[in-house]
This record gives sequence, structure tokens and C-alpha cells, in this order.
Amino acid sequence: MPREMLTSGETNSILRELSELSGITKKDLARIAAVVSLKESGRRDFSDVIHDKAGGFRLHMSLIDPEGILSAFVASLYQIDYNTDKCLELICNHINEGAQTIHKLYKNNGDINMAFVELESRLTSFLSSPFIASVNASESMEILVGHLEGRKEQPFYWKLNDSRANPHTAILGETRSGKTQLLLDILAQLREKTSGRSNFIFLAYRKDDSLDEFAENLGIEILNPDKAPLPINPFILSDYSEREIRKSAQEKCDLMAAFDRSIRNKQKSYLRNAIIQSYEARRGKSVPYPDFDEVRENVLSEYGDARDTLTEMLDSFVNLSLFERADPTSTSRRFLSSSSAIVKLEGVPEKHRAIVASLILASFASECSTLPRAEIDADSGTRAIRSCIVIDEAHNYLHVKNYFLEKLLRESADSGFIVMLATQTPKSLCASQDIRELIGTFFVFHCRVSWVEAQILTSCKGSSRSQISEQIQNLPTGHCIVNHSQSTNVPYSEIEASQYFQRIRGLGSGV
Repeated sequence: MPREMLTSGETNSILRELSELSGITKKDLARIAAVVSLKESGRRDFSDVIHDKAGGFRLHMSLIDPEGILSAFVASLYQIDYNTDKCLELICNHINEGAQTIHKLYKNNGDINMAFVELESRLTSFLSSPFIASVNASESMEILVGHLEGRKEQPFYWKLNDSRANPHTAILGETRSGKTQLLLDILAQLREKTSGRSNFIFLAYRKDDSLDEFAENLGIEILNPDKAPLPINPFILSDYSEREIRKSAQEKCDLMAAFDRSIRNKQKSYLRNAIIQSYEARRGKSVPYPDFDEVRENVLSEYGDARDTLTEMLDSFVNLSLFERADPTSTSRRFLSSSSAIVKLEGVPEKHRAIVASLILASFASECSTLPRAEIDADSGTRAIRSCIVIDEAHNYLHVKNYFLEKLLRESADSGFIVMLATQTPKSLCASQDIRELIGTFFVFHCRVSWVEAQILTSCKGSSRSQISEQIQNLPTGHCIVNHSQSTNVPYSEIEASQYFQRIRGLGSGV
């Protein structure tokens, strides 16, 4: 990435004056100015703005954006690669604009301190974005997941942000075994320990009324496509080159055909061409990506009056308004990792539910590719966590080749993301070798499990395989097996797991 930029001469004069008045360095003021402009203007067209750079302030990105957070935010906002001249130019333009805003506040208030008090009130909510105020890598992420069986005095902690370990997780168990309650407690503790700066997206496959109370307790939103389109557009990419468009179109076609076997090669070809044509029609426009309405129209132009499973699926996506339209005023440019939400999929036709969820995963995968590596603390080896992607009823996604889920499991940890799978059926996870081998930690509650599956999930060997299989099938509610322990040298431990609602209600077993 280019390492420096040049502001306008006027911006340099403003920063110098404000620095003398406030005692804040010019480079720190430049960063503040960029944030002010991003908050006030958001995505902005600077094509008609011309700045005289004579006498400008030369800024090194290593000084104003050492962690790459500002670059990542701008790249996500404008849907461009952060490692480009364009991203640097946009940051510079936002600095120029923000400096003007701060200077006007100072002139209007007549006092530099009052100007910054007003700025603080304007920026409070914006600065909570993980792109601007990131989680410190050295923050403690030891999650209390329970205590060792029969030893209530010995709590069992799980270091969620250990960069030396694979953070991706699977929680398995039958209905009412305690797996969802442990999952919710892990998410709640993650939010508590980072003061809400680490986030999660919870993909809820089926109706679960307890999630409403959970969301209310944590103050997070519920996204329900039954009531409003999801603020997501799965056609947003980090790179709109012809190669990436064709690659993305093929991936989406393969995904849909994997979940709906009635979509054959000929239909995939129609769909792929329709997606590419939709991007081509958008080339040169302020919004470079299409939506399902446009893709469907292109498919129908080839089909004529014919109807089949492909057109039925596209009709469902469009008529139910599942995703945001490709509109400059839409909210689909939101960053999935910048806030927490529960996505309720219960209103989506069940035969299309896994496809919709997988398209959300595709948006996450695209976002990950725009972000720099998450910070790692040199002393503790801990990594900053941006967000968790929680996939409930994961067995509905594991029976097919799911490119986007695999991509997240392979690549997202470096960017500070954690994938958490919850499922009732160990068989589906154990049978999906590509996915299973990308999971680091397994919490196994009561469920039917063969000795082969028990060996896979707990890393046990030899004669103990049949014993652990029997132990899992006889686990009482709220107890689970963890496949590794940071407290002992044994390959697995039985714990009485923390249960979210019991913990907050003080009913015990919340540890």
C-alpha cells in the first residue's frame, strides 16, 4: 500500500492552527478529521472536489493508521481493496473535509475546548465501531465455560483469543442438552469482556423465542427478513474486476445447485451469465453491484415464459424481499462485523433457508478479504477478536460442499473472526472432513455418538474410545466433554457447562 499522502495546503494551515490551540499533534488531528468526515458524510462522491496541494501536509499512513483500521473502514464503506491508491486518496479527501468541519466548530464556539466537547458528543456512537475503536489484542478473553465435573472449586476457562490455537468451535448435543445455553453464555461474556466492541452474527435456522430475551438483555438487534429486507447484498464484492466477478458468479451458482439438486448445468449456465450481465450493466455507476431483481430479470429474458426450480427460487428471493436492493441509499453497505445481530431465518422457505444463510456467509467472506490482520499482542500471544459468526442447526449446511463456510474457516481467524457451529448431529460434522478438520475446539453434550465419532471429537485413542462414547451418551443435562483442556494434560475433560439464563437469573449452574 502507498505509505503517504498529501493534504491540501488549506488543510495543513487548519491543522497547524488547531494544533497550536489544542496541543494535539497534527497527525492525530488528521485522524480525527477523517473520522469526523466519515461520520458526517459517510460514503461521498469526491469527483467534483479539487484541492490545491501546494503547501500541503505530507502524512505517512504508518503514523495516522498504524493498525490499518481506518483503511479497512474506508475500504469496506466504498467496497474497494484497502491496499490501493484509491483508498489512500479517499482517506485524504475525508481528512480535508473533516478539517473544515472541525475549524467551523471552533469558529462557531469561539473556544477550542468547547469545539472538541461538541465533537465528542457527535462521535460517541460512531467511535464504537470495531473499525475505528478496535478491541485491544491484550484484553483478557478467558471465557468461563464451566467447572470440572465434581469440582465446583475448579473453574474451567477457555482462552478464546489465543493466536496459537485454532479458535473455530463446534458445540454438539441433542435438543435441551444445554448446548445453546453455553453458546449464548460464551457470546454474552465476549460482549461483556470487550464492552461491546467484539460482535457476533447469530444465524438462527429455526424459531427460538429465548433469542428475543437474549437480544433484549444484550441490547442487540434482531434481523428478520419476514419484516424487512436483510441489510445485506450478497453481490457486493471487494474487487469488481472481470475475473473476480466471473469467479463470484460461478461460486454462487455452485452453491445454489449444491443445496438444490434440481438445478442442473444448463440452469447454472443461465444463472451465471445473468449474474455477469447484471454486473456489466452496473459498470461505471456509483453502485457497482446488482441485486436479485436484476439477476432475475436477466434470467427471465433468456427463459421467456418457461418456469422451473431456478426461477421459483429467484421469485422467492425477490417477492419476499429477502435482501436489500442495489440502491445508493440502501443500508446494504453496513459492515457485518461492526455490530451484533440475530438473523431469524424461520420465515424463509425451508428449502431456500440454507442458501440464504450461505449467501450471508459469502458477504462475511468478502468483508474479511478487505480487512487487515487482527492485532496480536507480542507478550501474551492473544489476538483481537472483531466478530463471531454463529451458525445454529449447522447440520443443514454440512451435507454439501459449502465454499463460503470453508473459506471463512480457512481464512477468517487472521482477520479476527471466529466461526461457531452448533448442531444436534455429530454424524454430519464427522462426515464432513473438510469442515471438521478446520475446527479447533469441540464441546460435546449428550447425544448419540459412535466410538469412531467420539474418537474424532475428543482426540482419545485406544480402548478409551468406547468408554468416551458411552460417557457422552450418559451425560446429564448441562454437562459436556471438551476435546482439550488448557488446565490439564488430558486430551479431554468433562465439565458442568455454564448456562446463560441460569447465570443471569442466579439459579446456579451459571458457575
